[in-house]
Amino acid sequence: KCVVTTSIETLPTRVQEDPDTESGRTMASEYDAYSFLEVQCKDFGIFQFAFYRSDSAVHCQQILKNLCFGPPTSSFAFTNREYPPTEHLNGWQLFSWEEEFKRLKLDKNEWQLTSDNENYELCKSYPSKFIVPAAVNSDELKQISLFRSSGRMTALSWRHQNGATITRCSQPLVGLLWSRSEPDEKMLRIVRELNPSGEALRIVDCRSRISAYANKAKMGGTESLTYYEKCTIEFLGIENIHVMRDSMHGVASLVSSSSGGDITWNQHTSRVLKSAIKVSKHLLSGISVLIHCSDGWDRTAQISSLSQILLDPYFRTMVGFEKLIEKEWISFGHKFGDRVGHGKASFWNDHECSPIFLQFLDSVYQLLDQFPKHFEFSPEFLCAIMDNVYGCSFGTFLFNNEYERKENEVMTKTCSLWNYLNDKNIIESRGFLNEFYNPDKKTLNLSECHVGNIKLWKYYFRRNGAATNEDPEAYKNKCISQLKQEKTMLESALEAAVEKLSYFANELSMKQEGSHLTVHVDGSKHLVVAVASEKGCIPIIENYDPNRSEEQMKAILSNSGVDTHADQFDVGSWSEYFTSLATSIYDMIPYSVNGSVDGSQDTSRDE
Repeated sequence: KCVVTTSIETLPTRVQEDPDTESGRTMASEYDAYSFLEVQCKDFGIFQFAFYRSDSAVHCQQILKNLCFGPPTSSFAFTNREYPPTEHLNGWQLFSWEEEFKRLKLDKNEWQLTSDNENYELCKSYPSKFIVPAAVNSDELKQISLFRSSGRMTALSWRHQNGATITRCSQPLVGLLWSRSEPDEKMLRIVRELNPSGEALRIVDCRSRISAYANKAKMGGTESLTYYEKCTIEFLGIENIHVMRDSMHGVASLVSSSSGGDITWNQHTSRVLKSAIKVSKHLLSGISVLIHCSDGWDRTAQISSLSQILLDPYFRTMVGFEKLIEKEWISFGHKFGDRVGHGKASFWNDHECSPIFLQFLDSVYQLLDQFPKHFEFSPEFLCAIMDNVYGCSFGTFLFNNEYERKENEVMTKTCSLWNYLNDKNIIESRGFLNEFYNPDKKTLNLSECHVGNIKLWKYYFRRNGAATNEDPEAYKNKCISQLKQEKTMLESALEAAVEKLSYFANELSMKQEGSHLTVHVDGSKHLVVAVASEKGCIPIIENYDPNRSEEQMKAILSNSGVDTHADQFDVGSWSEYFTSLATSIYDMIPYSVNGSVDGSQDTSRDE
């Protein structure tokens, strides 16, 4: 957004007062003759400008709108010529299916690199070439494309050295009547049979079971195991693009507001990571996995990519990671144009916009943070990629698929981001290499992945803006320090209260001749009051109930020998005092500060 106001007090984002401002002078009075422009960015950066003249503010606003809100072909990428292809590196040729076919050591008798989609007639959102089983012919591919949502048929993504594979597609169009397609059933049967382990094919539906079955009403749905023999199905329960967009609003609120926001983002990211680990464990066990969601270009890309990062050390190198993005996201048609909202105003409110790729990079950051020796690139490298997804300085992430990029001549009229990111001077100056990286660390131990207690990525907090909170680690440490101070104060208050309680107990026992009163307080918050007698110490009140009426108290104490009518001992006031003192102390104390704001244990790292 670009918003113009005539008063600093009406800016959408509150301007923080300068602590050095002279007493009696406010920010509003200092700028009362100015007009203002606030620019709100997709990466949560908020910038405010003051103008002497209101027409200058409006003029600047109009220029920004013309530059930012327009078709992708008007973006800076179509003007930028700073990092063109060279003889050593052409970013547009960084990834090829032919090379990936060789790298995966696929047998041409089992798999084929089909060109049936060369004119994008089978599927507009798929690449012109992709890998399918060799036993499936062109006519069957056409029938399968008609049975899968948006024509996105089953295609190979990756193969483990044990023979288990990752394939991906979209949901089957079964509808309410459970329609079927024999060519599609044949495709899954062959994928299963190409696995030498002989295990059943695991169909992983990224949606919840309820969501998958609800799609049957819209001619979608999920596979019927009646027709797909020796297959099993698992629902991951990852939320859709609209839930993720709403969740990102909470992060934006936390970043730009001191009052914070409703943070569910980490919970969703944690579920994505857990799902990828599940898939990875299936593959390690020799089980082939078919991944899909509704259309197969959002959650499917997340789980497929993260599983390959967990299992294939090549994709944890800088160039390997770039190729993974080219393969799973760009080539297989993640809708960057719609999801990132290139050229659209009110980005976070658009129906098609959603931070799916951002969540993927966030998930990679969580893995990098836990396994720094396993990744060649640094967190700054991930930040640079996301900046350029938003920034439109290069053509790599423009438009929704390969077909649209060819139609708009992106590869001839723009430069590739990979030429910029792989420039030696840029790598060194921006710190893209991870100093902790150990190339010998090939295997990533899945049992050591702690994804239940992840933290907010610093990408959300690193912006310079009009009102931005501290980064999460600094904020967390500040909260921990405050809680420790509170804990010390409460412990001191407890010690003083116990001394006072002991004093009054002794005073009471002295007032009653021939009796001895003791008060015991434990964690169960029960009180026991007893008096001395010929038979010893007799309990008067056991498992003390603070709601007991005063009349009941008097009835109990009337048999004790304690003078309940003495001025020194009023039943109501003393019972109320002992109860409130004990319960308030024990309600306040039983918590600990173990390196987290909420007091929960964090066993994944030392604090």
